[in-house]
Amino acid sequence: MRINELLIGLILTFTYTASSFGFAEVREWTDANGHYTFKADLIAYDSEHVVLQKENKDLVSVAIKDLSDKDRAYLKSNEADESQSGEPDELKTWKMDSGLKIKGRVVEYGERDLKVKRYLRGQTYVNDRDIENLPPVYQEIIPNIVAHFANQKFENVDAMNQWLGKQPSGEVNHKCEGVMLELDNGDRYGLPFFLFSTSDRTTLERGWKRFKAAEENEKQQEKESFYLRAQAQANAQNMQSMREISEMNLQLQGYNAGLYDLWEVTLIPARGNYGRPMKVVVPGNDSRQAAQTALQRYPGSQIGPIARVRNRRR
Repeated sequence: MRINELLIGLILTFTYTASSFGFAEVREWTDANGHYTFKADLIAYDSEHVVLQKENKDLVSVAIKDLSDKDRAYLKSNEADESQSGEPDELKTWKMDSGLKIKGRVVEYGERDLKVKRYLRGQTYVNDRDIENLPPVYQEIIPNIVAHFANQKFENVDAMNQWLGKQPSGEVNHKCEGVMLELDNGDRYGLPFFLFSTSDRTTLERGWKRFKAAEENEKQQEKESFYLRAQAQANAQNMQSMREISEMNLQLQGYNAGLYDLWEVTLIPARGNYGRPMKVVVPGNDSRQAAQTALQRYPGSQIGPIARVRNRRR
């Protein structure tokens, strides 16, 4: 779905193709070669990727094709389907910069022009809908959106209307970039990034930059939206700030279990590159050699934390 088709500023009936989210019991996952194993909760999965939460609470995305036969079979089983059925019992309470709190889950990125107009007969319309007919939550939010662009402060809708009435055209037009928030009753609302508190906004905007960078790649955009929902889902359980998802490459080329240790190397995109962090599992005699191997495979990245995950067999 193209971003100019997404609705920011009005309620939207929206469907998505990724699986519904739920939580399974922690289980052990193994790479296709059987060399690397780790314990993690199943957070979400689609046809190509699975998002897992490791014991240290890190979120990683693994290509399903890189997992063991046993893991791939599990993802096709009724057990996995049952763990993914329905919506989570807990929803995150999102805090807005204004102090307003909204309980819901983030499901999609979006962008749309927002028009707010005050007519002489005393009615205010938001994108051609009377503001009095909008859900109460939007009647609270719209003045905050207009105040942001106008560099004003409005206590309520009446204060915003008075200001609009003094404008030459009685209207304001702005482009809003943000996310779709689903409330526990199923209603969905578009919220600009600037409305969120600083901690939540930082992570959401990083994903948006990657989403925009993939504007001509619909498949990559779907992947970023899938990751966004997985982040929010993990956050619903942890009741913490949203965590960045790292992609994990489990393809262990040239590994000899008797000669080398295994190392998990974090690769951070170079400045100006909107790619997401990546964890790669590589063989090496020490951390320095592991770092060199990782950089050879992914030149231009910066080395982050390195951890040994398996000792060589004696």
